[in-house]
Amino acid sequence: MIDDLSVAKTAAFFSIRRDLSDKSIEDLFRSIRAAHGATGHNIFRHTRERAGDTRWSAICFTYERAPAFLEDSTDVVETLCGYVMLAEYRSYLAVFSSRLSIPALFKTRYLSSVSISRVERAIAKQNAVFQKMRTRNMSISRYAMRYKMVEAPDLSNVVGPAGSRRQAPQTYSVAVDGTHMTATPSTGRIALRSDRTGYQEIIGFAEEMIDALRADAGEVSAFLRTFARPMTLADALSLAQPTALGIDTTRLTDAATGDAPAIRIVHAGDKSTPLTTAELGTLFEQLDRPLDIKGDGKLRHATLPDSEEQVASISLNKTRIALRSLDLPPAAAVAVESTAFPLGEDPDRQPLYRYLDENGAIIVLFDDVRLAYIDGIVFRDETLQDGGAAFLRYLHVEPSLNGVESEKGEFTAAKTAFDADSTFGVVANQLATTDTILVCDDLDDEWRTSSAYGQMARSPKSHSITPKLATFPWARDSSTSQ
Repeated sequence: MIDDLSVAKTAAFFSIRRDLSDKSIEDLFRSIRAAHGATGHNIFRHTRERAGDTRWSAICFTYERAPAFLEDSTDVVETLCGYVMLAEYRSYLAVFSSRLSIPALFKTRYLSSVSISRVERAIAKQNAVFQKMRTRNMSISRYAMRYKMVEAPDLSNVVGPAGSRRQAPQTYSVAVDGTHMTATPSTGRIALRSDRTGYQEIIGFAEEMIDALRADAGEVSAFLRTFARPMTLADALSLAQPTALGIDTTRLTDAATGDAPAIRIVHAGDKSTPLTTAELGTLFEQLDRPLDIKGDGKLRHATLPDSEEQVASISLNKTRIALRSLDLPPAAAVAVESTAFPLGEDPDRQPLYRYLDENGAIIVLFDDVRLAYIDGIVFRDETLQDGGAAFLRYLHVEPSLNGVESEKGEFTAAKTAFDADSTFGVVANQLATTDTILVCDDLDDEWRTSSAYGQMARSPKSHSITPKLATFPWARDSSTSQ
């Protein structure tokens, strides 16, 4: 039945930290079946078979669950079919899946995340054209726009330094030499826009991507470098100390609410009862408050502003910041279940703080305002650092300005054009000859020109900034030179 597999080229990539074996894969498949209460035969199952330099494993089975649109107590069930396929290649692992997932315990024991810099070099290459991007603001303020989605045929033409300031990229889509790809660097997820294909072709896709991820050299897109840049936690802690903790309530809300929620938030205890809509609202409101981080050791506690009462704690580990406790009411008294199981029957039900920690739903700020820990990664806002190098990438040398001797030239009442050897003359007569609108402006004397009337005039000095616009017969679709 594996020959009938027809899927998109989309996978999550990991580095292998501990050698996999036939037994570890068999144990993994058993745990996946148990997590979904599967009792029937597998549609297909393969363990570490060889395809050239790659070992691949796959499992597919059906399982039952209560429909999301019916009460959990209903006897009605729907039958779903899911699959997982693993491709081991050169100490990396590609995970293809639908409706099934790899348990967190397996990831912790055998896998490590691929560094964001490797994903960038593989996908966000120097010649990549960015067409869609989702970013997270480096703030935990309740009044900040937390997420932003932008889309255009070429984002570098519409998003300048001001639009990328204090924005950490989370997901982006690029076009490179006719190939369209989407990446989520924090999870190692990479998708190639393509037709659905069979298992042999997706093995080839895994090998191609892993070879790109293993490359140690390569320039990253200049456009991507205008956004906040990733750095290691160790480097961040050598420069600054954490000062504030926030919970990414948007991620939690998305997972717990909607037409098909992935999780169920319940009251902790032997008898699970789901939180009501009002109780969920209270929970999200409480979690939305920023906390102050105090202490100077590896384990640090967090308090509400202007309070000494500990309501949470974090651990500063080598590569990540872990949420160790969350006693903020009512978060301390709730747990998280998977909706794949009937109410109260999830064997892996966990406290809310652990779910938030495993899913990277905490944000940590530092006493260096350029830094923020988001989605398990430290980002640094490098806007206008190093003499404004990021901004200067948008400027280029214009040879035709080399011979100018003044800004506007000599002015007389009879003149109808700027002097040819003036800055404004070069701009009007050479650089802006195809522009629809030309703005010639400064903060003191202002000049305007309109070829429609064949005249040039000088406005009186003024403390207000009042640009004078003039249309020209030369045209280019609503573009502007300034």
